[in-house]
Amino acid sequence: MLVSAALAGATFAAALATLALYLNPSLSLLGEARALLLCLFLPWAAAASVGLFLLAAAASGARWGSARRPLVPRRPYFATLAFLALAAVAGLYWFNLRAYRDALPLEVLRALWLSALAVSLAALALVAIGIDR
Repeated sequence: MLVSAALAGATFAAALATLALYLNPSLSLLGEARALLLCLFLPWAAAASVGLFLLAAAASGARWGSARRPLVPRRPYFATLAFLALAAVAGLYWFNLRAYRDALPLEVLRALWLSALAVSLAALALVAIGIDR
């Protein structure tokens, strides 16, 4: 469960770092990689991993979803935790797209819109996979 939570938490944190780059179009990834890693990615990855691990532990303790084998072998609750991380990121992307639509350049808005759409579709794909099982 811990590895599943860490992978989903890292996905969440990486998407937050990407959002920070979208909202500051003058920044470059190469120039800000160390600051993004130390000040944004690592703290959010740790916090999200702990939160998702506690959620998975509570679900495991309540025997929720334990009757089925994991979607990814040896990674219990990974699909559920990844869905939660992607859904949260999709919500943040759409919210920021709406909130900053007048402040960002058009090419950044297009890129943010495409990213929000891609993350939303990825979350929906996990839902479809879960329903199909």
